[in-house]
Amino acid sequence: MGAIPFGSVSAVVVLLVVHELRFPEPILDLRILKIFGFTLSVIILSLQSLALFSINLLNPLFMETVLGYDAWKAGLAVAPRGLGVIIALIAVGQLSRRGFDMRRIVAAGFILAAYEVWQMSRWSLDVSMHAVLVPIFLFGMGLGAVFPTITALGIGQIRRERMGFAASLFGMMVSAGAATGIAVVTNALTARHQLHQASLYAHLSLLNASKGVAVSTGMLGSQAWLLAYNDVYRALAVLVLSLAPWCMLLRRNSEGEAEALVE
Repeated sequence: MGAIPFGSVSAVVVLLVVHELRFPEPILDLRILKIFGFTLSVIILSLQSLALFSINLLNPLFMETVLGYDAWKAGLAVAPRGLGVIIALIAVGQLSRRGFDMRRIVAAGFILAAYEVWQMSRWSLDVSMHAVLVPIFLFGMGLGAVFPTITALGIGQIRRERMGFAASLFGMMVSAGAATGIAVVTNALTARHQLHQASLYAHLSLLNASKGVAVSTGMLGSQAWLLAYNDVYRALAVLVLSLAPWCMLLRRNSEGEAEALVE
């Protein structure tokens, strides 16, 4: 089966938007996007979902294809992320009850997560287990409480009777961000691997021609994958860091306060 033309996808999206805007009770109430705070929270969560699911995909793949871990060892290595998420959720719940500005907490979480993804971009072929576990654990802590906190800040600006529509729109955008992230990251990873592999083989040819140096092609393949993962991790770190300042533009609602939905 051939690929679906981009023009056809665009036409379907346009028809969906037009259709949903024509009915007073649509499945996806796009009128909610008129509220700045809600729209901003949707965008932040979509990009956060893109980065989160991309990292969740890359970590075990890196350990199996580059470090040579088996599936069991790779699974154990990424398990600390779940512990980090649990700790972050508990901590954020306690801080919220004490009246802390949760926008600052979320911004700090993005900064911590970005730093740990940058640390992942510095992994090498002989990286130790400790150097793998710590960034994964702290990354989980950084992004662990982002979703519930930003969801509360965004949906808190919607009238109670419209919250169902807001929740469905949130769910759709988060799923779209995750799917987009996986597709973009896998394509970028393959492209960067091919680029680095071609560059390394060109250098190998020059060495063989000038100095007669023998280098294992298998080692070059592993090095090319390592450089490709490093590039993608760096790009994701920049993306996560760029989300931090936008959190401060979200409205800090008091309990029970909601902004009226523009009809």
